[in-house]
Amino acid sequence: DAHENSMKSHKSETSTKSPVKIVLRSGRVLRCERVIIATSPAVYASSIVFEPRLDALRVQLAQRMPMSCMIKTLTFYRRPFWREKGLSGRSYTHHPLDSSDLLAQLDSEGPVTETYDNSDPSGRFGCIIGFIMGNRVRLFSSLSPQERQRKIVEQYARLWGSDEALEPVGFAEKNWIEDEHCRGCFMAIPGPGVFSQLGPLLWTPSHRLHFAGTESAFEYVGYMEGAMQAGTRAALEVLSSLPLVS
Repeated sequence: DAHENSMKSHKSETSTKSPVKIVLRSGRVLRCERVIIATSPAVYASSIVFEPRLDALRVQLAQRMPMSCMIKTLTFYRRPFWREKGLSGRSYTHHPLDSSDLLAQLDSEGPVTETYDNSDPSGRFGCIIGFIMGNRVRLFSSLSPQERQRKIVEQYARLWGSDEALEPVGFAEKNWIEDEHCRGCFMAIPGPGVFSQLGPLLWTPSHRLHFAGTESAFEYVGYMEGAMQAGTRAALEVLSSLPLVS
């Protein structure tokens, strides 16, 4: 049940001696020996009630690692027309950080910072993944869905010099800042000095709690590879803490 298992309003009671008690917002109670939390500090520190409370330094870490802003878009076409021009579909659009008029910049350059070809390998259909990041996410979110799509395809038409970009057959978007379980993407960003002073708390267990998530990886932080590495590490920590079964 997605609603029942939502992390929001969860309550977790932990100690070094007794099993962990987890109260879901539906009222259902779970008990387990160990818990792996595989989300960013910014989310677990604000969405889960811990008893005993998280230690102060871990809360400080969470307060200093806000989630980044990103919208992921998928624009579908009847065919990958850019390939006929010898183009890869990959692009990077430089957006000055000190722009005083972001709306005008959206009109002149477009909202998308990075694009990648995500078409079927055989070319049966065309698909471009586009990432919108930073301040543009907040401004872009205020536009209507139709206006958002229009600005994206107009940018693609300029990038690849083809009006065919103006005629997509499908469009999908995911605004990660609106997702209650992550509140941003790709990852939480530590402020200056945070990692050097508090970084080890990202992966150090606390009582019976273990921490995974891409931010706690030793390599490839922010990527799926980092999330897999962190999950493997946390699983091994749990296995090593449990008694051997004969």
